[in-house]
Order: sequence, then structure tokens, then C-alpha cells
Amino acid sequence: MIEYINKDLFFQDSINKQWTITATKKVDNETVTVATIYNEDLLYDSISLTEAVSSSDGLVFGRCESSRFEFTVYNVIDSLKGCELTVDIVLNHDTENPFRLGTYLVDSDKPTAERYHRKVIAYDKLSKLNETDVKDWYKTLTFPMTIKSFRDSLFNKIGITQEVVELPQDNIQIVKTLNEEEDMSALSIIQAICELNGCFGHMTRDDIFQYKFLPIIVKALYPAEDLYPAEDLYPADWQIDLPFDKKQWIQAEYEDYECKTIDGVVIMGENNEIAAWTKKDATNPFKIEGNFLTFDLDSSVLTNIANNVFPKVTNRVYQPAKIQSLGNPCLEVGDSFYFNDRYNVVASYCLSRTISGMQLLKDNLESTGDEDRSKDLSSISKQLQRLKNKSEFDIDVNSARIRYLEVDHVTVAQLNAANAQISNLWASEATISGTLSAAIGRISTIEADYITTVSFQAQNINANKITAGTLNVNRLNVGEIVTLNSVTAALNAPGAGTITIGTVRLSTLQLYNGGTGTYRNVVLRTITIDGTQYIVLTV
Repeated sequence: MIEYINKDLFFQDSINKQWTITATKKVDNETVTVATIYNEDLLYDSISLTEAVSSSDGLVFGRCESSRFEFTVYNVIDSLKGCELTVDIVLNHDTENPFRLGTYLVDSDKPTAERYHRKVIAYDKLSKLNETDVKDWYKTLTFPMTIKSFRDSLFNKIGITQEVVELPQDNIQIVKTLNEEEDMSALSIIQAICELNGCFGHMTRDDIFQYKFLPIIVKALYPAEDLYPAEDLYPADWQIDLPFDKKQWIQAEYEDYECKTIDGVVIMGENNEIAAWTKKDATNPFKIEGNFLTFDLDSSVLTNIANNVFPKVTNRVYQPAKIQSLGNPCLEVGDSFYFNDRYNVVASYCLSRTISGMQLLKDNLESTGDEDRSKDLSSISKQLQRLKNKSEFDIDVNSARIRYLEVDHVTVAQLNAANAQISNLWASEATISGTLSAAIGRISTIEADYITTVSFQAQNINANKITAGTLNVNRLNVGEIVTLNSVTAALNAPGAGTITIGTVRLSTLQLYNGGTGTYRNVVLRTITIDGTQYIVLTV
């Protein structure tokens, strides 16, 4: 609830409201006023503001929803598309204390059918963040880093001021888990931060990003009438942001149940297994799933995260309701309210709202939710891709073009890689443009139909054909070798260092002398004896 000196005037009758909408643009790095719109420039009662922290069917922590401001203006000014709007309301001619309704960016400005007016639609800065790609910023980060440093760097990059606040997970150290070559939106990252902290993202009236936590609703409590007076019996009043009296609300609908309290936090791992929890037997938990900030963290860290966020989401009991009331923009989305009809006292949250009008403001407040969190509403949708796959199962693909691959075992038909670190490789064709290293720089066993490489070192090679500049191998069994430089084989152990070749084409052949530790060139020449041609090797 915004503490505004004239906030009670919004509920009073016959209070004059003067609107001022100021449109500005950046011209040569200077802010220029394009238009100033007053009451007489506006079609009567054409103003509306729609905002939400969670407008979906249920309570989804982490959502960051953009507010929408719209109005109809007489067609006497230039187009406002692309302008930034600041909206102020002066109540009862108190020009010293205007109320700032918000700051918005004009998305569309179109003439109405009769051409006498133009419909202007604007959104706050969150609307642009889904299209803001921050992968280049992500590349510059040095991990590990705290979530506090991570979010401060992000908001500095996107040019939005965030509120000064200490979040539950600020001191958690995170690691690099996103594929920096894939597009990543600023909004997705901010939503992941908010979800992990059990809050929502919202732009305030002063154009500051706010981490909005739901307050705990404390209902009034009074001793029963048949109890004797005692020093340990104290009545408790409501602890709520806005109590509506009977004159302030017009009509209401509400469910006959309350949304149960969240009784635990569960963090799901990358393979959809439970990685951490606050309570094993929780029946109505807040589930965090697919949040990249939790990837590659130890279970102790994940447990700490779950314990940190639990107090921010538990004891938020409310009754889903829709209420139409007199409009008061001092009530913000995420705030609590209650009203009393002739049957019940209903306490709820303003999860979404539309406030409309000019002189007589009307508010339509709504909160939704199931009695149990049976639907999987806990985790917001993620479009961010992982940097690497560390699954403990084989990856079978027909063709893989990989910049960096770190797995325990891979089976492929064709592998094209700049740098691959692999324990075991089975392939019909392996083309390595950069470096192939395995088993500490060497490959224990390779089975392949065809291998092409500049330099090759391995313990055992079994192949139909090898094309290479240099071969360094202990045991070689191949149908054909085509080499540009040399073939080197160690012949210093019985049963090892053998070369079995069907066809050899090479420019130089060397034999290794184990006694002297040197290689000597072998000269090949042919001789004919009794009509039979022989190859003679001379060292």
C-alpha cells in the first residue's frame, strides 16, 4: 500500500481529479517534451490501467507481468508512438502533492473509426525485457558469483533501477549453466531470480523494479464472550493492507474455500528427481523446477535455498475473490485486502486489477487459486538452454556438431567437434578439426571405419583406413594407411608394437632401436630373383 498523503480522498465523493499525461522523447541524448495532455484533451472516462503480479489461474511465484495503460485522446496532437509517458493525478486541487500513477512506453497510437480520436496503448519497461537478448552480457561474467552480484550486473546492463533490498538468496553462489551462444531474454533471467526468492517482479509507480512479496494476512481475533476477563487474553485486530468498508465496494464474488498454506519447498533436479526439500512429507509444497540458478549446485546449497525461501511463501492463506470497488491506486498489486458481506469476512490478495475512469475511479480486483496446489503451477516456463549435458546415459545421434562436449559416454554416427573430451568413442566417422583428447590426452581404444586427423596418438587402433600426417601408436591393426609424414611404432615389448597392414603408402619409414633409443630410416628397394620380385628393407 502506497503511503500517500491524500490516499483517503480516492474513496471520497465529489473529489476533483486533474490528470496530466506528459509525453517525452530522446532527441540527441536530450529529453524533449512532445505533448502534455490534460483532462480537456481526453475522451471522458477513457483511462484504464491493468496490472498484475500473477494473472494466471493460480499463484505462480516468479512472474513479472507488464502493466498496460491506455486512454483515448482527441486527434489534435502528433502521434505519441515511441514516447515515454508519465501520468500524474492532482486530488482536490492539491498541486503540491500530485500522485504519480506510473511511467509507460507507448506501444501503439491509432486513430479510432470516426477519426476524431486516437487510442493510445502503453506498457511499462517490463514489456521490452522479453525481447532483450543478454547473451553477450552473460559471456562477460566471471563465475562463481553471488545472486546479488548477478542481479546487480543484469539490471545495470538493461538500464532499469531496482529497489534497494536484501533478498533471501542474495548470498548464494551460482555457477555458469547457460549456453551463451543461445538467445537468452532478460525477462527469463529476472523471473528465475524472483522465483528462487519467492516473490514477483513489478514496476512501481516511480518506475523502479520491485521484488514484491506477499504479506501474511492476520485475521482479527477476539476472546469468546463466555470467557472471563484475564490478563493473558488479548484481542488482535486485522493486519491487512486495505480493509474495505461497506461504502467502498460495489459487488463481489468469492470461492467458498481458502487456498491452503504452503507447507514445504521442493527443489527438483535436472533429471526430474527431488534434489532438496524443507519437509519430506509436505502435502502442499512450493515446487521449484527447471530454474537454471539451481543447476550444478550441491545438495547442501539447494537445501539452504529451500530453507531461505520457505518463510516468504508459507502462511499465505487467502480466499480467491473478485471485487468491484471504488478505485484507489494506492492499493498495489500484491497487497492484501478484506471485505465483509452479510455472510462472511473475505480476506484475499490483489493479484491482478484493472482501474478505470477519470473523475469516478472504479477498481476490479481479482485473485485466483485452487484449494490445493495440485496443478503444477510452481515453476514458470523457461526457454533458456543448458550449457552442457551431464546426464548419466548414452547420447545417440546421427550427426552432432558440438563446440564443447563433456560427457562420460557418447555413441554417434558422425562427430564434428572443435574440442571434445570423451572417455569412450564409437563412431563410423570422426572428423576432428581441433583437438580430440580423452583419458588424459590419449584414447585407450578407438573402433572406427575411417579416421581423418593431422596428428593421432592412441594405445590401440583398429580401423579399415587411416589418413594422417603422423601416427604414434603402440599397436596398429589397419587395412590401409595413408600418411604424409611418418608411422612410428614402439617395438620394445614382446607381443606389442606390431604393425599389421594390408597396404602402406608413405614417404618415410623408420624403425625404432630400443637399445639406443633412436629411430633409423629404412630404405625400400626391389630385387628380382629367378623371376620373382622381392622388397628389401635396408637400415
